[in-house]
Amino acid sequence: MAGWVAPVSAIKRYGLTEVFRPTDGADVDIVFVHGLDGHPHRTWTSDKSDTFWPADLLPAVVAENKARVLVYGYDADLTSTPEGLSKDKIHHHAEQLVAVLYASRGKAGATEHSIIFVAHSLGGIIVKRAITHSAGTRGHRTSHLRSIFVSTFGIIFLGTPHMGSDVAKWRSWLNSIYNSHGLTSSDEDESYLINALQTGSETLQTIERDFVQLADRFHIYYFREGKPTDLGGTFLYIGDEPSASPVIPDVERASIQQDHAHMCKFENESSPGFDLVAEGIQRYASQAPATVRRRWESETVEQKSRIVSAADELLGGNARGIEHLSLRDENDRATMQREGKVDTSVGSTGLNASQQKSFYIVPRERVKDFVGRENQLQEIEAFFSKKSSQQPKVLVLHALGGQGKSQIALEYCQRSRKQSQYRGIFWINASSETLAIQSYTQIAKAVAGFNSAGDPKGEQIVRLVKDRLESWSEKCLLVFDNYDQPERFAGIQKFLPKIEHCHVLFTSRHGDLDRLGSLVRIPGLSPKEGVSLLLPGHEGSYIETSFATALKIVERLGYLALAIDQAAAYIRYRRMQPDQLENFLDTYETQREQILKYTPSDFWEYSTVQIHGKEDQSRAITAFTTWEMSLDQLQSRPSLANVALLRLLTVSSFFNTARVEESLFRDYWEAGDDRAQWLRDLGTKYATAQAELGHDQNNEHAKGANARSVPSAKANSEAGARFKRLLKSISHFHSHLNQKRNKHPPVTKRGSSQWDSDRFWAILHELHKSSLVQDVEQDAEGAAFSLHPLIRDWLQLREPAAARRRYREESFLVLSHSAIVGRDRDQTTWAQRRPLVAHIDACISNDERVSTPQDRFGSEIADCSTASTLAAFYYNNGRYKASEDIFRRIIETRASNLAQEHPDLLETFNDLGYVLYFQDKDREAEQVVRHTLQLSARALGERHPETLDGMRLLGWTLKAQGNLLEAEGISRERLQLQEEVSGEEHEDNIPPMLELAKVLSEQGKHDEAEQLSRHAVRLCKEKLGEKHPQTQEAIQCLANALIQQDKLDEAEARYLQSLRLCEDLYGMNGWRTSWALGNLGRLYWKQGNLVDAEAAFHRAYELQQNFSGEEDPVTSQSAFDLALVMCDQHKHVEAQLLLCRLLEVQRNSLGKGHIYTLQTMALLAYVLRKQDKHDEADELDRERVELEQIEEE
Repeated sequence: MAGWVAPVSAIKRYGLTEVFRPTDGADVDIVFVHGLDGHPHRTWTSDKSDTFWPADLLPAVVAENKARVLVYGYDADLTSTPEGLSKDKIHHHAEQLVAVLYASRGKAGATEHSIIFVAHSLGGIIVKRAITHSAGTRGHRTSHLRSIFVSTFGIIFLGTPHMGSDVAKWRSWLNSIYNSHGLTSSDEDESYLINALQTGSETLQTIERDFVQLADRFHIYYFREGKPTDLGGTFLYIGDEPSASPVIPDVERASIQQDHAHMCKFENESSPGFDLVAEGIQRYASQAPATVRRRWESETVEQKSRIVSAADELLGGNARGIEHLSLRDENDRATMQREGKVDTSVGSTGLNASQQKSFYIVPRERVKDFVGRENQLQEIEAFFSKKSSQQPKVLVLHALGGQGKSQIALEYCQRSRKQSQYRGIFWINASSETLAIQSYTQIAKAVAGFNSAGDPKGEQIVRLVKDRLESWSEKCLLVFDNYDQPERFAGIQKFLPKIEHCHVLFTSRHGDLDRLGSLVRIPGLSPKEGVSLLLPGHEGSYIETSFATALKIVERLGYLALAIDQAAAYIRYRRMQPDQLENFLDTYETQREQILKYTPSDFWEYSTVQIHGKEDQSRAITAFTTWEMSLDQLQSRPSLANVALLRLLTVSSFFNTARVEESLFRDYWEAGDDRAQWLRDLGTKYATAQAELGHDQNNEHAKGANARSVPSAKANSEAGARFKRLLKSISHFHSHLNQKRNKHPPVTKRGSSQWDSDRFWAILHELHKSSLVQDVEQDAEGAAFSLHPLIRDWLQLREPAAARRRYREESFLVLSHSAIVGRDRDQTTWAQRRPLVAHIDACISNDERVSTPQDRFGSEIADCSTASTLAAFYYNNGRYKASEDIFRRIIETRASNLAQEHPDLLETFNDLGYVLYFQDKDREAEQVVRHTLQLSARALGERHPETLDGMRLLGWTLKAQGNLLEAEGISRERLQLQEEVSGEEHEDNIPPMLELAKVLSEQGKHDEAEQLSRHAVRLCKEKLGEKHPQTQEAIQCLANALIQQDKLDEAEARYLQSLRLCEDLYGMNGWRTSWALGNLGRLYWKQGNLVDAEAAFHRAYELQQNFSGEEDPVTSQSAFDLALVMCDQHKHVEAQLLLCRLLEVQRNSLGKGHIYTLQTMALLAYVLRKQDKHDEADELDRERVELEQIEEE
């Protein structure tokens, strides 16, 4: 892009610097605002290449958008200058930013140019405060500052801690900055800015509350840091996801894989996150000018109205004559009035509108408590105010049913009537052509004295109205309400007068009407608007004290205007007091249908419109009825398969509706399950056929319980003194599950019938046009969509209980097939598996809500295989308690329907034993396993694989309880039986051989353990090859035996060999690689090499987070190992921060009384005492002792 680029030396430390200006002028200002301890050049410059991306990379991105680039600097230093730290507070910086930015734009003649802010960290807080400050300046001498608010189109937030961050993190960052400057910090050096950024800061809460009320006006993109920041060896997120991406509707969110300080520095176009940030800026720059231009037109109209009103009041009602003036300069206008250059007499404009008859035919009532929507109303006003060659001017308001389209149109009609903007305002029911003609008949009677005698044709009536309106010289407004079925009312154009001064406003649930005119998508209410609608008539302190609770209700109702108004009516009907609002959400979950169908019996403004009895009888409208209307309209289209369409929507409503992926249904179809035949109507090239709702309950589908893999890890004695035990026998357990996986029937493809993604996309497009689904998108994995939370509720509640249960069962069935496809931990990351876990969570939650305990999923024998598959998937992802609950229900069901020695029942008992073992419920696990082993030996034989597997698990439970002698006996017996089955030199002997070696090592029989491990390694290489998972596991076991004998050099060589094998087999990021790194870290720790030990533990922790998620117990243990080695290096501050986060996660995922949680509390108390924080440590110890006593009881 051609233009002028400022030299680096020209960039001012404080104030605004233009760093790029296009040759042909600019329409957009892109303003960069740095964060804490930032700099207008250094913050945005790559450390490696000195690339200053606002000037070096960005101009090429916005080459077509005529944008200039500016950087702003202010004093946010954290290192003291001779004058000391700045005492300025956030509002000081915000006011300065507004003043400086206006001055720069005013000098350049660019006060109405669009603004896009790019703000890092604290800079985002200052930008938000600047915007709210600008929005509130309406005084005679300060109103010019409001231009910043009017012109702002979009904001890119980079790592902004909107909700604050732990003060300890800021202090650690402050210390790291001081250290980098060779300085030391003191209490006095902690600036106002540091204090303002604390979690729970009243300053941040106030700024966020004020900004949220304006947020729906702007395009917002939240970016969070994807990597933790190194705070002196401890890696932490300065702005975690909840703080960096607060819950505001209709905003964009993403992460940048850099730490807090480097997420705003881009070396080149390939740098992490640059493509996302650049695309966002480019898109905003292309969209901004037209939108901001309309806002300025609307602002001018509003300003004019305010001034005329003020003048009217001063002049005793005789201010009409000044309306023709330009109103941008109030000082000039006041001077002209003083000098007598403005005629303020009545009628000086020559208009005689008061002598003409005006018309207002709007047969609908605006709701009593209409709130907000100022942005949308201003957008309508600005659209109709601008000059256009379009005849007529057409604007379409689009949203899902209940979002408030018609009410916005009604409000615009009423305001326009008060301001005498139109000679005629007419409301047309556009639900069908017949009803539209009825509306035109009423208009014809009013404006043309039409007599309906003689039964004239509809075309004549339409022509008559158009001719009359086209003959007017004054403006008129036509509102076509509920134009939701354009395919059934294709002749809408013939109803529109062909004159510029006719303004036409459509409301529609149909999302594909941009050919008619400009399209405005109506968002949900803003938080402030939603709360005001929920609590009408309340002000001041009541709203402030109830805001948080009311906002939770508004969020649950999806910011949907009609549903919030219904909830408000229900609250009034139940006479709920302010202190009872907390209970409303519980009431809603149990009485959703009653609340969402409730309408007051005496008066309800939402209803269908009746015109002289020609329309169906007027009826009250609820959120549910609006969506039924959309569904009826959709199903009336002959090209759609109605039963399959409804089935797709209803099954999806039981999932996590924030994002429903096409892959769920593709996996279901491609599995070959006969119950997926209905999908032929949606996403396949198979012949179209209708499917009946219902399932074949007589046969269980392919046994998903045989297809699972469960995470665990290797035991290690070094950390065992601090933990009950370390990662448990992960490789052998995984191989056990691989054996089970091989028993699972292969997935069958459907021959010539392949999944048709194009057809599925077409279906989603139709659903999206009808506003029944939202956020339709497509990527390499296929399409995805979301459902509004209340549409989800409606889809579930519209069905009778029996049908609802069948849909619920099918939702579980669909997920079970995806669980089978995505079960392999070696091939997937936690990020890939997490969406499926969220879907299963949602299904379980729905099941708990709508089912009795006797009807819960898994209570029918036909559901048990599906339930077992999902329980195994939970198990494989560290969700042990949820997995246990499902397995227990399956056991109860199968025990009631099958013989006690039935293989399916025995297998479920065995699965329950594993789940209990991995929750450290060793005694209970032992009891379950002994019972199962006895039945299995009797029914299947002592040499059967299931029996041998039970022996392995029994050995684990005994070893965990310290019963090593019996564990050794069980392990020897198992190895002997396996050798009798397979022969002495068979690869099947390797797992029991390694298991016995571990038991021997724990008893101090290290020499025998070493010899047995060497034998296993030799056997692996001979039978399986050098690069085989079993070989890698055997080498690990040998290294563990060597380290117990202090043969550290060979142990290190073996650990490194094992690590290289992991990298060859699974890649650098595999979870097995994490396990190998953990073992290597423990070796370095034993050698006293704490630096390398910490590095290995840190990398292992990162890999576990990636592959298992933060809540997985294995990840928790990796974090604990890292904290231990930090303590040994006296890094107590870093250890405290890590342990605080770990404790929070463990309390939520494992429970407060879990042994891992209790041991984290003990170590944290130790770390606190090392920092002389004895009161905190004592309190933590008291809590731990109380929890331990509860657990013992």
